[in-house]
Amino acid sequence: MTRRKSTLVSAVILLATSASGYLIPRYTINSGGQPATSAGYRLNGSTAQAVQGIGASAGYRGQWGFWLPDLPATPPDAGVLRVIAPTGAFDTLMTIAPSAKVRNFGTSSASFRVFFSIRDAGSASVYARDTLVSGLAAGDSATVGFWDWPMPHAPGNYTARCSTYITGDINSANDTASSRFEVRTSVVNPLWVRVADLLPGAKNKNVKDGGAMAAGKEPTDNDTGYVYAFKGNGRYEFYRYNTLTNAWVAKESIPAFNRNTKKKAVKKGSSLAVAGDGMVYATKGSNSLDWWQYDPLARVWTQKADVPTGTRNCKEGVGSAAVSVGGSDYVYLLRGSGTFDFYRYNAGTDAWETKAPAPGGASGKPFKNGSSICYDGGDTIYGLKGSYNEFAAYSISGNAWVTRDPLPLIAPPGTKKKKVKDGSGTVAVGRTVYALKGGNTNEFWHFPADSHRWIVGIEMPSGAKRVKGGGCLTYSEADSKLYAFRGNNTLETWSYGPLAADGLRLTANSQPKNIQGNSSFVTRHSSLSVAPNPTTSSLNSSISYSLPKAGNISLKLYDVSGKLVAILAGGHRAAGAYSLRLAANSSPQELAAGIYVLRFDSDGYTATEKVIIE
Repeated sequence: MTRRKSTLVSAVILLATSASGYLIPRYTINSGGQPATSAGYRLNGSTAQAVQGIGASAGYRGQWGFWLPDLPATPPDAGVLRVIAPTGAFDTLMTIAPSAKVRNFGTSSASFRVFFSIRDAGSASVYARDTLVSGLAAGDSATVGFWDWPMPHAPGNYTARCSTYITGDINSANDTASSRFEVRTSVVNPLWVRVADLLPGAKNKNVKDGGAMAAGKEPTDNDTGYVYAFKGNGRYEFYRYNTLTNAWVAKESIPAFNRNTKKKAVKKGSSLAVAGDGMVYATKGSNSLDWWQYDPLARVWTQKADVPTGTRNCKEGVGSAAVSVGGSDYVYLLRGSGTFDFYRYNAGTDAWETKAPAPGGASGKPFKNGSSICYDGGDTIYGLKGSYNEFAAYSISGNAWVTRDPLPLIAPPGTKKKKVKDGSGTVAVGRTVYALKGGNTNEFWHFPADSHRWIVGIEMPSGAKRVKGGGCLTYSEADSKLYAFRGNNTLETWSYGPLAADGLRLTANSQPKNIQGNSSFVTRHSSLSVAPNPTTSSLNSSISYSLPKAGNISLKLYDVSGKLVAILAGGHRAAGAYSLRLAANSSPQELAAGIYVLRFDSDGYTATEKVIIE
C-alpha cells in the first residue's frame, strides 16, 4: 500500500514537471500553505492538497514547493562576467564612470536589470545606480555603463559591486562580481587657483551686486588674453586683467550720465560681452535701459541704441552673449528683471530686434535674479533661470527654445537644497556648460550637452565667504581657463583649468569669434592626448599633440607628489601634429605603476592630462 502511494505521488510530480519543465525550490511557501505571491505562478496540485500538504504538493520543504512558475521550458540565467571600472587607483579629481560586462547564460533572449554600487571601507554606500538590459540574445555579452560617480571623491579604499536580477534565475552563483579600487588625494595642478585680486579702487570698494566679467582679445593683440570686469556695488569702475601677467589694471570708467543726463551706477542687472571685433558691450543694470560700447583701441565709451522698452527696465538677472553670424557681430540679451524678454542687438546697424521669448518652463515663472545665458559657439544659447533652476536651449537658426534638465537643487548627499540665485553664472566651452550656483554656496556644475544631464563639479575652494552677489563666470581662450569672481563683498578672483584636463573637444561647427559676458566661449587651437589611457605599460602608450603655428613647446611628466619625472620634449617646433612614446627618457624606459600628470605648454597655451599606469 505504501509502495503504491509513493508511485502515485511520483507520477503526479512527473506530470507536473513535464508540464512546466522543472520544479522550483521552496522559496514561495509560507505557513498557510499559500505562496508569498501568486502573480505569474500556478499551483502544482489542487488548493486543497496544498493546504493539507498532500498529493503532488506534499514534498518536503526545501525540495520543491507548492507552486511552479509559469515560465518557458528552459529557465533564464543572467550574470556578471566582470566589473570593468572602477579598478586600480584614481585621484579625487578624476572622472569615475562605473561599467561592467554582463552575459545572458540562458538559451533564449532575455531582459534583466543590472545594479551597480560603491561602498567605502566602512561598508557605507556612496553610489548606487541600476539600468535595464533589454532583449540580450542567448549566449551574448554586453557592456553596461552607469552615470559618473560625482566628484570630488573622498580619499580611501572602496569596493565596487555589480549584480543582475531576472525572475526565475536558476544560477545565483554568477549573479555578482566586484572589484576594489583606491582614491588618492590630488596634489598636482589643482583646477581652482586663486589669482590676483581685483583692485580696490579709489573708494576701496569690493565686488558686490552688479559684478560682471567677459573675456576676449583686443583687435591688435591676438596673443594676449584679457578679462574685462565691473565690480558693481554702485560704482562706475571698469578693469582689465592680463592672463599672461596675472595683473589687473584700471581702465576708463563707464560714464555716470547717459544721453538724457540721468545718472546711473553699475548695480544689479549689469552685463558684459565682447564681440568678435574686440568691442565690449555693457548694461549698467540699476533699473535703466542704457546700452554702452567700449572701444579698447580708442579707449572710450559710447552710448548706443537703448535696450527696447518693455514692462520692466534692466534691473536683475540680465544676461548677454556675443555671437558672430555670417560675418556680422550680434549680442543676444536676456532682460531678466521678472520678464521673458529676449532680444538681439546688431552691432553693425546699432539696432535691436525681438526674438522668441525665454520659456516659462515647469514653473511658468519669469527670469529674475540669478538668471544668465551663455553661447556654445555653434547654434545654441543656453539660459538658466534664477530661483527655479530651470534650464533651456535656444536655437539661433530656428529662433526657438527647448527645455533641458534643470540644475539640481541638491549637490552631494547630505547637503541642503539650494536654488540658483545672486552670484550665479554660466559659461559654455565647446559642448559643455559650466555653472556657478551662487546663492551663498560654492557649488560648481557641468552640463555636457551630449549627455543631457548635470554633473556636480569641484566646488570653488572655501574662504571666509561663499559665492553670492557679484559672483560671475567667463572663459579665456588664451590659457583655456575659466575666470570667476566670488563676489559677496570680496575682491577674490579665481581661475579654473586648464580645461584640456577635462578632455573637452570642439565639434566641427564650433568656430566662433566671440566671448560672452558672464558666459564665454572661444576656440581652442592646440590639443593634447594620450592613448591608451589607462595602460598596463608606458611603452604601449603614445602622446599626441598639435600646434596651429610654429613656436616653442614644453612637454613634462610629473608624479602625484608634484615631482618632475621627465622632460619628454622641448624647444621650437613647426606647425603640425606630433606623437612620441610615453616613457621616462629618449631611450624607452618602463614607468612604474601609478598616476602621473602630463603638462604641455606652448606660447601661452597650457594643457594637462592625467595618465594611469596599472
